[in-house]
Amino acid sequence: MHMKSISCFILEQRKSVLWGLVFLVVLAIISFFCFGRDETNKLWNDYLNTLFCFATLMVALAVWFGEAHEDWKAALPCKLTAIFIYETKEVIRCNHADLSSEGDMRALGQSIGSQMCNGSQLSIKMPEIQRTSGELETDSDGNVFHHYTILFTLRELPKGTQLGKVLLWKPPFELDPQLVEAHQA
Repeated sequence: MHMKSISCFILEQRKSVLWGLVFLVVLAIISFFCFGRDETNKLWNDYLNTLFCFATLMVALAVWFGEAHEDWKAALPCKLTAIFIYETKEVIRCNHADLSSEGDMRALGQSIGSQMCNGSQLSIKMPEIQRTSGELETDSDGNVFHHYTILFTLRELPKGTQLGKVLLWKPPFELDPQLVEAHQA
């Protein structure tokens, strides 16, 4: 189906494993022809069999650890910081809102911005939305999470905001957003 694409990916990403396999095959062929059948059996039984068993165990542990690491990352909570700028100046910011998935970033960010401006419609330049991938961060309690940031460029200054100040909303979200100096956000 996508065999060519998969093969190219494997060749690019797993070169060291492929070179290791080639090395082991060449080593087996050389030992068979150089030492003869009896010597090769002795070499295999005395050394190589143990080496291959140990190498297989190490590879299995590495694969298991890699899969466990991916499962751990997938289970981490996601947080979103939504930033709204007008004329290159930040005017609205919401830090670390709970995010259900990466696909909800834009919708959640727009909803947060509207909610912070008392439900008013924000005039956003649609092509000028920037987002970051989920970097792993740790909060003050030691909990690890994926942190995403989305940046919206506004066409108009929203009601309730001022240039030079930032409407800031941060956890705990029970409190209303506060208008703070730009350097405090």
